Order: sequence, then structure tokens, then C-alpha cells
Amino acid sequence: MKIVNEKGILTEEAKELFLKIGKNTSCECPQHLVEILDVIQRFSKYQESCLNSTPQDEYIHTWLMASSKNLEHIVSNTIMNLARMEGLVDHNNEFIAKDEL
Repeated sequence: MKIVNEKGILTEEAKELFLKIGKNTSCECPQHLVEILDVIQRFSKYQESCLNSTPQDEYIHTWLMASSKNLEHIVSNTIMNLARMEGLVDHNNEFIAKDEL
């Protein structure tokens, strides 16, 4: 399974697996981080349809889009680093087989 896409953002499959892991362990951090990533991604999607009536609107929305994309990377990297520390992902960004997965 591919964990990150070509942009370095977690794939939907990986997010689903991290949500499952978060629900099946005492630590719910992966689950909460995926939920945060989902909110950021919904905001990024919303930004695509914002109206830009003035140059200031365009500037603001361009800045917001860049900021939300940056947040997507930060949270995806945070999830990946947590997964490595928890022994769920190896240095090649591949899931390590676990019975509970």
C-alpha cells in the first residue's frame, strides 16, 4: 500500500489504516491527527471555490491556500514520524506487518 502520494501527503488508504489503528489501541493520537488532516484538506478544497472579487481577495486566498497546503505537509509528516516511532512504518515509508492491522 502506498502511504504517501507524489506530493508527500498521506493517501486515503493510509489515513483509513491509521484511523483503524487509533481505534484499536490505547493511544488515539494517530486517529486525532488524521482527523486534523481531514479538516485541513476540506479547507484546502473549499479554498478552490472562493470568490476573488478584488486583488486583495486573490492575495488572501492565495496565501490561505499556500498555508493550508503547508499544514497538510506538516500534519502528514507528523503522522509518518509518529508511525515510525511506534514501529508501524519503516524507513522506506512501508507499513510493518502487525497482527492487529
